[in-house]
Amino acid sequence: MASPINKLIGANLRQHASRYVSTAIAVTIASTFVVLALTLMGGISQQYMSGLEDGTRGTAVIIRDGLVGEYDSSADEVPTPDPSKHDTYRNEVIQAVKALPEVADVVPSTATVQDQGSEDSLGYSSSLSMQITKGDNQTLSSLVYPQSAPLATPQYSQGSTPRAKNEIAINANAADSLGAHIGDTVSVRSMGTDKGTEFKVSGIIATSRLTSTESRVAVVTQEGALSVNPYGLTSSLKVIPRQSSLESPRASADSQKELTDKINQTISFINDEAKASGYEFSAYASQRFVDAGRKTGQTQLTTMTGATMMFPLIAAFVAAIIVGTTFQVIALQRRRELALLRAVGAQSKQVRTLIFRETSLAGIISAFIGSAIGSLLGGALLLYLGIAATYPLAMTMLPWGAILATWIVASLITIVVGVTPARRASAVSPLAALSPVQSVQEERRSHRIRVIIAIILLVLGIAGIAYGLSLPAEEQSQIYVRFGLVFVSTLVSWIAAMMIFSVALPHIIYYAGAIIRTPVGRLARGNVLRNPSRTASTGIAVIIGVVLMSTISVGVASVQATIDSHLSKVYPIDIEVTTQDDALSTKQANALLKFKHAEKAQAAYTTKAIVNGSAQDMIAVIGVPDLSDVARSKVNPIESGTAHMSSGTDLISQKSINVCYLPQDVDPTAVNVKNLTCQDLKVVKDDSVTAGAIEVNINDFTAAVPDARTGAVYMRIKDGTPFDQVLTDLQKMGSNLIMNGGYIERNIYMTALQVIVTVFMVLLGVSVIISLVGVANTLGLSVAERTQENGLLRALGLSRGQMRRLLVLESFLTSVVSTLVGIALGIVFAIIGMHTLPLGSLSAGIQIALPYDQLGMLLAVIVLASMLAAWLPGRQASKVSPVEALAHE
Repeated sequence: MASPINKLIGANLRQHASRYVSTAIAVTIASTFVVLALTLMGGISQQYMSGLEDGTRGTAVIIRDGLVGEYDSSADEVPTPDPSKHDTYRNEVIQAVKALPEVADVVPSTATVQDQGSEDSLGYSSSLSMQITKGDNQTLSSLVYPQSAPLATPQYSQGSTPRAKNEIAINANAADSLGAHIGDTVSVRSMGTDKGTEFKVSGIIATSRLTSTESRVAVVTQEGALSVNPYGLTSSLKVIPRQSSLESPRASADSQKELTDKINQTISFINDEAKASGYEFSAYASQRFVDAGRKTGQTQLTTMTGATMMFPLIAAFVAAIIVGTTFQVIALQRRRELALLRAVGAQSKQVRTLIFRETSLAGIISAFIGSAIGSLLGGALLLYLGIAATYPLAMTMLPWGAILATWIVASLITIVVGVTPARRASAVSPLAALSPVQSVQEERRSHRIRVIIAIILLVLGIAGIAYGLSLPAEEQSQIYVRFGLVFVSTLVSWIAAMMIFSVALPHIIYYAGAIIRTPVGRLARGNVLRNPSRTASTGIAVIIGVVLMSTISVGVASVQATIDSHLSKVYPIDIEVTTQDDALSTKQANALLKFKHAEKAQAAYTTKAIVNGSAQDMIAVIGVPDLSDVARSKVNPIESGTAHMSSGTDLISQKSINVCYLPQDVDPTAVNVKNLTCQDLKVVKDDSVTAGAIEVNINDFTAAVPDARTGAVYMRIKDGTPFDQVLTDLQKMGSNLIMNGGYIERNIYMTALQVIVTVFMVLLGVSVIISLVGVANTLGLSVAERTQENGLLRALGLSRGQMRRLLVLESFLTSVVSTLVGIALGIVFAIIGMHTLPLGSLSAGIQIALPYDQLGMLLAVIVLASMLAAWLPGRQASKVSPVEALAHE
């Protein structure tokens, strides 16, 4: 049988459910916010780790199939590769390894092993070097072979894996760029070649919007690959063990070491013969590539996790304050009701239980609804980002443990926040509650103790931030410790700042209000200090919301600027267009310099030259202009009198060289060196220069060869232009063109970043709603508290219009000052957050960006929303007659 309290709770929730609407909205939105952030980070992390692990999934050993001295520039003699023997040696290696009892199978792969001599430099991926064409549209992809379990297999959104020689499966991004569908015919060729091979599209591979170069793949059979390249595309061998415990990514590199050593020993006699023909086979434990990738990517994932979760944590904190404010409003509105309960015999404990259970029930239900909505939207988010191919699959990928924890924590926060209003409501005696005295009128008292405590907390918070930022952030554990300490210290500083502003803010608003000189304006200004606690409460509610929104806005803009600056420094030149011929034709050069997708373009010139007087030492010379106009970051121009060359060039050991430039279209063997223009140039090591060529100052070059032909065109591409569109339009100028540069990497990273920024902007919109709910609650409380005061002003002659303007002007002054304070604090906290994240290791360092348009819009929205929130209850208050208002209890 239900107790009287439980019956009363049920009746209250049925009759006065609207009282808890604000609480339900705040808790629901905050819970949804947290769940979406958890889902976003879980999806990104899962996609990254899956992409990292898929390359070696199901294998124990990877055998590199490469050239002798490929990663050893110190090798003295490197034999010329003999392609006719390559397949023979590879087949011998496959048969020898398959014969081992520990090996289940050996599978060829197009992925290439990258090994620069250290564990951190290990990599395993396919080369993005194949052009796929349909009509006038082109895209770049890596060709890979079909695989079956236990190796990683792609998810197909349409069609199936190629089985015939003339079939191909392309990724969804390529299909969109090409306008290709199942059954369509596409042409595939290596970059820089004229002839393509036609394939029929058999499948579309599901691809994430957060795409990377590794995800831009197309699947063809090994026979199909041979039709594209007569020597095939096999660059490595995947060894599948019989023991599943040795399979990556579950196994450790140490557990795979024994089999790796055995394979290297088994193929050593084949290697001895293969090296003489220019080829070399080396076995690596598969997990070494996974571990290297994890080490490289963990910092970025941890950084992104910290940046993403910082905002929901702040939102949860703001929601807790909003919930507390709402509960106080409810307790105030029910003051007379609760007093009547006490008067008819209800005990203080029963009243406290009544309020506590109502707030707890509202919080638990709201948190559940928020978590459920967040889960449904999270599945849609994973589907939208392409991380999951279907909605049911997306729902299985959600972090259900974290979602359950979100519901529990949100419910507990709501319960804890509801304790104080319940205790205050039960502590008031029936006589005091029924008295007609203004319920929340507070006597002025000294805030000296509060300010002293706030200053102490602020000093401790700043010290904690400074100490936290001084800690190292190289390992994952160090990153979390550093982030945790700075976050807690920032939270302490925030609380201290709110305590200080709870005292100082009314005075700041009062002095700022001096600009309004109308009678109603002076009255509004005076009201600010007439009840400073009320003014401070309203202003603090605005500040907290604005701090959340401005922190997110500045933080996202700064992360975007930091990554953009890093990419600009790593890839200063977007596109370098060269040709497989000696030089670009005049028509091509002119067209490239006027390329429609290029913001700026510059030409470099080329010719042949004789070095040190010997016609045997011929080398390509490129006259490079100052690229400052086309480069995205500083590029040091080549100084006059110098010759830049890579470390692999034979001439690098010399301090200076004599370069004699050949006129265009002249046979070098029929030229007398004495008749040529020659220059003595200082040798400068520069590994950005193509091997086998030298780069010189453009003025030195044109002085010697004034009629030189264009050898390359450097471009800065307009931001936001899809790379596939750039590639398509460039290839229309000639199939002999070869493109290098960092634009494809930049475009892929920035496209993925833009998707994340879009998600953050949606979350920012959610934050605006949370904050506006809090502002509306507080302003509603302010108007409700002043019923008798407003009635007195009406009795003294204030008109209804003046009453409304009075409340709106007070709201305007409070919201403008509070919003500006909140924006300033948000910028400070965003800067602290940026320096907390381990972004300092990026080449361009941390960049702070202030999105003035967003901050200005934020100021306008908050001020207008605050004025509206005051106007609506003010309109109702102005309609109440002075007699009714003065009689209000």
